Amino acid sequence: MNSAGNPVGDVNSDGTVDISDVVVLVNKILNDSSDVSDVTDVNGDGTVDISDVVVLVNMILNPDTSVKVSSVVSNVNIIFDSSGSGAAR
Repeated sequence: MNSAGNPVGDVNSDGTVDISDVVVLVNKILNDSSDVSDVTDVNGDGTVDISDVVVLVNMILNPDTSVKVSSVVSNVNIIFDSSGSGAAR
């Protein structure tokens, strides 16, 4: 439970942890990742980033509470061709 009494990962505070929490968390990261709280910092590392999204998705897909992901290290490169002449890669 977080400080508001909701389950950890309940980013939208509706009392359940589901895909809508992932959407809200991604929007928070894209718009204002300075909101570090026990709700948005799902993995508890002090920052709100893609690692929190990965942990949240894992929580939803694998509700086994005995497994905890503490950190995720990855490099992601997104290339978008805004000319419309090719697909995003």
